[in-house]
Amino acid sequence: MLLKDKKILYTLIESAVIALIPTLISPIIQSLIQGDTLPELKTLFVNNLFILFIISFSISFIFILILLELVQKLPFFRAYRQYEGKWVEYIRDKPEAPIAVCTLHYSRGEYHFDGTNFSDQHDEIVRFKSVKFMGDGDDGFYYVTQGNQTYFIRGFGSIFSLSKGSEGFYEGNGFFFDVSDINETLVRHMELFKFDKKFWKQHLKLTRSQKPKKFSDREIYDYTKEYVKKVYYKNQKSSRVIPHRIHWINLI
Repeated sequence: MLLKDKKILYTLIESAVIALIPTLISPIIQSLIQGDTLPELKTLFVNNLFILFIISFSISFIFILILLELVQKLPFFRAYRQYEGKWVEYIRDKPEAPIAVCTLHYSRGEYHFDGTNFSDQHDEIVRFKSVKFMGDGDDGFYYVTQGNQTYFIRGFGSIFSLSKGSEGFYEGNGFFFDVSDINETLVRHMELFKFDKKFWKQHLKLTRSQKPKKFSDREIYDYTKEYVKKVYYKNQKSSRVIPHRIHWINLI
C-alpha cells in the first residue's frame, strides 16, 4: 500500500541510489590506488584506512549532490508531475469573464503557471504569466503573476485541495487577487479541473483527427465552456460567493 504513494516511492528510489554510490565508489578508489600509484602513496593509503575513507566519502558526497540536482529535473521525480498540463478555471464571482484556461509547466529548472481569462464574448480579457512559484505541500501552490492588467501588472494567487474527483480527473479550488481596478482589489474564488485524457473521454465528442493535446487555450475554452456552465454554474446558484474587497488606499 505504501508504494502506491508516489512521494514515498520516489524517496525509496533516491535513498537506494544514494546508498549504492559509496559501495561503488570505494572499490574504484582502492583499485586506482593499487594500480600505478607511487609506492609511497600506496603504502600511506593502504596503511591508513581513515584517509581512504575520507577520499571515498568526499567523492561519494559530490556524486550525491550532482545526483540530487539531476533528479529534481527528471519528469518522474518532479514534485507536481501529476498536475502538469492544461487546467480550466471557473471563477465563481466574475460573471463578465468566468472562465480561464491555464497551464502548469516545468522549464528552466522551475515551475510556471500561465493562463488566459476569457469573457463570455470570447475575448481575451487577461493574459498572465507567473514570475514566482511556491509549492504548498503535495496538493497546492502559490504563484505571483505578471500580466496585462491596466493598473497593477503583478498579481497573486493560490491553488489548493488538488485531488482526483469522482470521475478520475484532477480537480481543485483556489483564489487570486483581481488587480484590474486602481482603487480596490477583489479576491476572486475559483474551482478548476485538469483538461486531460480522462476528461476528454468522458465529456468531449472528438473525432480521431482531433488532438486535444495540441488545442490552443481558445479551443479548450470553446470545448469546455458548456461543461463548465452545466456543472459549475449550477453549483454557484446554491452557494453564491461575494468577492472580498481590498482597498489599496487604506494600505498606503
